[in-house]
Amino acid sequence: MAQSPRDYHWSTVLARIQTSLENYPAAIDVYAKAIAIRPDRADLYTARAGLEERLMRFDDAASDYERVYQLAYRDPQ
Repeated sequence: MAQSPRDYHWSTVLARIQTSLENYPAAIDVYAKAIAIRPDRADLYTARAGLEERLMRFDDAASDYERVYQLAYRDPQ
């Protein structure tokens, strides 16, 4: 991640590894780094919001879901 700071793929991989290890706060932090690089990816927001729900951070999860709605509103899929 340090060698390629503009590539969000490694952050996503690390966040998924942290999630599988059930280290949710670390996974949320890494997802935040990936979102800072690619703020247009709704799947990153959705994954982070799911982890925030598990940690009962409902206000943070609601703001992430609101952002997902804004991103998906004009998406033809």
